[in-house]
Amino acid sequence: MFIKKIVVGNFATNCYLVKAQSNQGLIIDPGADGEQILQLIAENELVVKGIILTHGHFDHIGAVDVIRRETGAEVMIHQGDQEALVNPQRNLSVFGGEGLTIQAADRLLSDGELLEIEPNLSLAVLFTPGHSPGGICLYHQQAGVLFSGDTIFAMGIGRTDFPYSEQDQLMASIRDKLLDLPKETRVYSGHGPETTIGEFEDYYRSVLLPRL
Repeated sequence: MFIKKIVVGNFATNCYLVKAQSNQGLIIDPGADGEQILQLIAENELVVKGIILTHGHFDHIGAVDVIRRETGAEVMIHQGDQEALVNPQRNLSVFGGEGLTIQAADRLLSDGELLEIEPNLSLAVLFTPGHSPGGICLYHQQAGVLFSGDTIFAMGIGRTDFPYSEQDQLMASIRDKLLDLPKETRVYSGHGPETTIGEFEDYYRSVLLPRL
């Protein structure tokens, strides 16, 4: 599995190009700078089979319609965040002064669903609400890779002071869905550098829990 990160937009959102051996693959969280993402797709000869959104905040969805129009790929989001695509209050863009709306998702995801692009590229949907009502992570067990969106970061967790966010729910998501993953699992988050589950767990237990 080939993974390429591009940092987009004013909020430095990590957008990921994920490619299997056959050149089929996915775009995760195209938050802005659609033309740059399309250039990356062309340079890597990616056949985009899907656009997956880890959640519906505006800094993760801003270039969706551009990528969808140019690739014909279906857009996928968890059902808990489907309204965020069409409602600027739910995607928080209204609070920046300019509301963003995009077309509705083509496919709604559920916890435990397996997204199979080809035999070597299958991502399990882990429902991890808290930062947003429909937040998800995407887990590739064989490769030992987790795309965590804004659920967890290197030395951090997603904000819960936003509308529709809930701290207790986020902490439960982390505890119940992520901490049991193998410690060597590489974590590609929605902002910032990579980490591992083991490194995050050290932060979680030594720094985060004592603050709560």
